[in-house]
Amino acid sequence: MTAKFSEATFKSLYPGANTGAKGGTAIEYVSQDSEYRVYIPGKDDKKSTLKTENGDHLRVTLSQDHNIKGSTDDHSDTYLLFDGKGKLIELSHDFQISEGSAFQIPAWIPKALDIGVELLGAIGALETAGISEVVAQEVVADINSFCDTFNKIMTKLNKIGEDGGKLNFPAEICHNMNKASVSVAG
Repeated sequence: MTAKFSEATFKSLYPGANTGAKGGTAIEYVSQDSEYRVYIPGKDDKKSTLKTENGDHLRVTLSQDHNIKGSTDDHSDTYLLFDGKGKLIELSHDFQISEGSAFQIPAWIPKALDIGVELLGAIGALETAGISEVVAQEVVADINSFCDTFNKIMTKLNKIGEDGGKLNFPAEICHNMNKASVSVAG
């Protein structure tokens, strides 16, 4: 007997959720005022997958996201192995919790500004007896200081303003793992 995954059972465990998200490959739902997505095993060969091993074992990879507006989503992959009778025999997790937010000044912006200011300072050096180069270096230091300070402040504000979804995400990972397990039978 080979273990099988029931998509219908899996979807039925998410009442009121959007079970056709991402072109029918995912389920999106809200828990504790945060948005989450779990990819349906077997619907996308790059996300949640199903694979038969050793003739009757079923390996389920369950991909999940904590959807964060204006920032990088938190992500988890859960790896489940079931024997031919549908009994869970192996389990492991990988997950990434994002830091910061989209409200950061990327490192390339101050570098590009620095190059432009230094170039203008060098061009004006002959006319200003080198004073423009000194001023350019002060402007470069000010740009870098502003960007560093802005990013530090926004990181602190992002942590204060986080919706609690990061704290709830490990519980969602476990709930979804259990729902996937209930959806496997031998």
